[in-house]
Amino acid sequence: RYSTAMAEGRRFFEQKKWAASEAAYRTALNEKNTLEARQAVQQARQGSSGDRYQEYLTEARRLADLRNFVDAERYLRKALEEKPNDPPALLGLDLIRSARLIQAQEWAAAEELLRQILKEHPENKSAQENLVHVQRQRQHVYDAAMASAALKARGASTPADWQAVKADTETALRAYPGDKKATELSRKAS
Repeated sequence: RYSTAMAEGRRFFEQKKWAASEAAYRTALNEKNTLEARQAVQQARQGSSGDRYQEYLTEARRLADLRNFVDAERYLRKALEEKPNDPPALLGLDLIRSARLIQAQEWAAAEELLRQILKEHPENKSAQENLVHVQRQRQHVYDAAMASAALKARGASTPADWQAVKADTETALRAYPGDKKATELSRKAS
């Protein structure tokens, strides 16, 4: 019975039927507590773990491509449960964090995170493309907000007019925190 269970476990293992393989090896282990059977049980568990890890990474990529960052992050965390501190999963989490910052239009924070990612992974195409996108968007938001604020400031005569100027300068300052021109106009609007 031991030999039959071990043979069945090997057959399932080759078919990547991890649960069935482990069950067969456990049957063999119950018949005869041998090193071979204990190692086979471990091997079936590791095979299962490796496949789950890949499945989690693949699903996380698919979800990220669909811009479903919450679920993509959940799958990356599952991958990290299988392989703690795994570089591809950790990189994926950083890229998702940057995508969420981009969605929230937190341009400065997104750019900083993308620069950190590129320091460690200079070849990463997603980070390179996202950095270019963030820089363009950041500049566009700043330019539009400052043009609007300047135009409104020229004709501002009421507190509501100055509030509108202040709102535009705050948008510009979110794009470039500490910008002197935006800070100066914001003070004038206060």
